[in-house]
Amino acid sequence: MIDVMDRQQTTMSDSDVVHKVRPRQAASGLMSDDDIVHVSRSFSRVPSASSYEWPASFETMQRASALEQLKHQLFLITDNWDGYYAKAPQTNAIEATVDLLNILFGALPSMPFPDVSPGTEGNVVVEWDSRDTDIVLIIEPTYQIEASVRLEETEYDGPLESVRGALTSALARIASGS
Repeated sequence: MIDVMDRQQTTMSDSDVVHKVRPRQAASGLMSDDDIVHVSRSFSRVPSASSYEWPASFETMQRASALEQLKHQLFLITDNWDGYYAKAPQTNAIEATVDLLNILFGALPSMPFPDVSPGTEGNVVVEWDSRDTDIVLIIEPTYQIEASVRLEETEYDGPLESVRGALTSALARIASGS
């Protein structure tokens, strides 16, 4: 995987913006200079910085980056990660978690990033805690989601389908900061 860039060069013509990126691996001899990655985007004209319509907000890009880092970190966890024979998070659970968070952040842009941790059975645990609202989602490798929701003094537990109303209210409450 190429994730750290050694240098970057940008060339502009009257109809294209081309980024030539030289991966660090090329500089270290792990890749040849022929493996330079080219990324381009065509425009009807070369935009100025002030007229270019950026594809996403900075916060959206930060969340996307955080989700990629999260995904990477979850894939690095191995079996027996807790010293008590816990299973490593399985690919299906990791992918479902990232997909779910992408959907939530799209629907609720002010939603804070949750605490995410591996479960012991190859699943992933996602948690939001606030003063009077708590949410725990356990995403299973089978794509099933178990939810535990606390709204003030009332608790709801069960499969996602059975607590959907309470979960929707709790997510909205956490996203609004109340």
